[in-house]
Amino acid sequence: MATRVRKKTASDSIEETPDQLEVMVPLEPKVELPEEVEEKLKELQEEPIAEEVPKPTVIRWKKVGHGSFLFNNRYIKPGQVFTATVEEIPTAFRDLIVPVDALPEDPFKKPKKVVNYSLSQTEDGKWNIVDKLGKVFNDSPMELNEAEKVLNVL
Repeated sequence: MATRVRKKTASDSIEETPDQLEVMVPLEPKVELPEEVEEKLKELQEEPIAEEVPKPTVIRWKKVGHGSFLFNNRYIKPGQVFTATVEEIPTAFRDLIVPVDALPEDPFKKPKKVVNYSLSQTEDGKWNIVDKLGKVFNDSPMELNEAEKVLNVL
């Protein structure tokens, strides 16, 4: 007959050593900051940072086109009007779903007015429209009022 031998397990080989577990030596010594830096850090931590986050507004949408689709566990049928926020409607579906109410303005997509052109006077008293690099935009120098009109159009 074969004899059975018990296999060694991980719990058999681990010896309890509570003294070794309690002693922990830090790898790096504690760094002390100058008082000026500590005061600035405390001031920054005390000031609350409040960013104005716009709340999404709920507007009405209308399903145009054929077929229905599942939206927020509801079936939206052709011609049906429903409410949702702009963030909930994917841009890929904007040809099938059109807003009934006006879309709110996106504060992150506000166009920045950049002045790329300016006026510079020539020696004969006329004006040229010049870009940031100094390249003349117009073909021939103009009077001041004409140049201002063209600059406003740009």
